[in-house]
Amino acid sequence: MSNVYKKNDLSVAIVGPISPPNGGMAMQGKLLSERLKSEGVSVGYVPVNFSLRPYWLNNIRIMRAVIRFFIYLSKLRAATKKYKIFHILANSGLSWYLYATPAIAIAKLKRCYVIINYRGGNAQSFFHKHKSWILPFLKCADQIIVPSDFLKDVFKTYDLDAKIIPNIVAENKEHSLRPIKLNDNMNLIVTRNLESIYGIETIIRAFYRVSQSYPKVTLKIAGSGSERENLEKLVQQLSLTDSVEFLGRLARNQMTELYLSADILLNASTVDNMPNAILEAQSFGVPVISTDVGGIPFIVKNDVNAILIKPRNPESMAEAIIHLIKNPALRERLSLNGLENIQNYTWEKIGPQWMDSYYGKECR
Repeated sequence: MSNVYKKNDLSVAIVGPISPPNGGMAMQGKLLSERLKSEGVSVGYVPVNFSLRPYWLNNIRIMRAVIRFFIYLSKLRAATKKYKIFHILANSGLSWYLYATPAIAIAKLKRCYVIINYRGGNAQSFFHKHKSWILPFLKCADQIIVPSDFLKDVFKTYDLDAKIIPNIVAENKEHSLRPIKLNDNMNLIVTRNLESIYGIETIIRAFYRVSQSYPKVTLKIAGSGSERENLEKLVQQLSLTDSVEFLGRLARNQMTELYLSADILLNASTVDNMPNAILEAQSFGVPVISTDVGGIPFIVKNDVNAILIKPRNPESMAEAIIHLIKNPALRERLSLNGLENIQNYTWEKIGPQWMDSYYGKECR
């Protein structure tokens, strides 16, 4: 990146989740923090999720929530003394009220520059139901930044101007143009948290249909979440225990190994914005089959660099999987086009946009 900014004068507090769980917002916060530090920017991270000490406090639900909230407030106040810019990673739902609104209020009271980096795929429904509570805080922001045109259009509905800065994809030096398999010994992968909005049940039911014709195909599911027990029961009911494996939460090096072993990535989310899972898979040259919800059609194009289907439709997903298994030339084309697509999301492309925003060149 060009060294046109006095980066040692720039101080940024990023407010957002940390892993575990290894979700999209936590990954984006971590990547942004690392890249900014490598550029010489003074960066602090205010986590919205953290373990308490002594550890037994984490097992007392109400007490845990109260203590955590007051510690969070104290961390926010401390950050205002060290950092001039508050970069708040915001989401829909309860997290908006618990984490984003206190951060906005405290930062503005202390005269910090506030950037709301809104990333919730369910924004349209959330805003519609809670606009009288949400809009006043959004209007306090010095800038609103979203990752895609999908969310920009949602904000425009409420007369809010949002700037688009896409997600960052970690530079990946591990991928190679793997030989395209000509047999049906395929390894399908899922890399989403095991929550209902990510449609893992749809994937398992689709896989069942595929396995009837292609018994050598395997499915590996990486992630943790509240739906794991139900999903494991479904796998047992469908007699898929020999071909479906739940890997749990994986470390970064394990995720790399998983992507390198994969032939197709499956994503069946019912609500989404700009999922890292899709872009990460493309950075390893893995062909992608995904639902077409939310912001996904803004980052990949059907039959160009991904196969897009409607949500909650195991039959359509099964047909798409079988279509890719039968068409090695299509898999190769999706792989090559996916590698080209992720060049739009490297730090070299995205970093200067953040610098412009931090220096107020795009202020409202």
